[in-house]
Amino acid sequence: MSGAGADRRVRIGTLAELAEHGRLVEAVDGREVVVLEHDGRLWAYENNCPHLGGPVAEGKLVARVESVVNADDGSVIEDRFVAGDVRLVCPWHGYEYDLESGVCVGDPRVRLRAWAVDVEGEEIYVSG
Repeated sequence: MSGAGADRRVRIGTLAELAEHGRLVEAVDGREVVVLEHDGRLWAYENNCPHLGGPVAEGKLVARVESVVNADDGSVIEDRFVAGDVRLVCPWHGYEYDLESGVCVGDPRVRLRAWAVDVEGEEIYVSG
């Protein structure tokens, strides 16, 4: 990865702090970085929605909604959540980002800036 902090590894917090607060947000080289956990995995992204700079750390994690369509007449039978396809939703304008890749669901040219995240013992580190 390139940019500020490219060769720097920074401690963000502990697994216990992440469990207590749900997310960890820290300034790294003048940029806020958020660490999130879902299903036992950790992700780190810059806390800045590329759309208009919203704080994605304040967004919700939401499973993708899909519609089940009647093959005969095209009507929607039901809507259901797809648990394995989780999005991080920016709280300002609802831009949805795939949690796995950081890519915007509505416009794949837009993506969150990812940071590498790793754990040593109980300590969480990021590098970007």
